[in-house]
Amino acid sequence: MRPILYPSILLAALLGLSQCKQDAPSPLSQLPPATQTGANTFGCLVNGKPWTPQGYSGAANYSVSYDRVSTGGVLDVRAYRIYGSTTTESQYIVLFGA
Repeated sequence: MRPILYPSILLAALLGLSQCKQDAPSPLSQLPPATQTGANTFGCLVNGKPWTPQGYSGAANYSVSYDRVSTGGVLDVRAYRIYGSTTTESQYIVLFGA
C-alpha cells in the first residue's frame, strides 16, 4: 500500500498545482464594439489601458457634435469618467478639431 500512496500524493499535487491560468483579456477586447449604427458608445486606450465613460454629473458622460458651417467643419468629442462620489474625482477627454 505504501508504494502506491506516495506516487498518488505526488500525482495529486502535480495536478493541483498545474491548473490552467486564464490569460488577462486584451485591452482592445475591453472596449465597446465599433458600430456604424449610432449606438452612442465611446472607448479608447489611454497609456495602453481601456478607458470608457462612467458616472453621471448631471450631463451625459459622452457627447459628439459636428458643425459643418464653422471653418469648414468642426468635430467635437467629449467624455468624462467619475471615480468617486464627487466630480472632483474624475477624468475628462476632449477632442476638438477643424
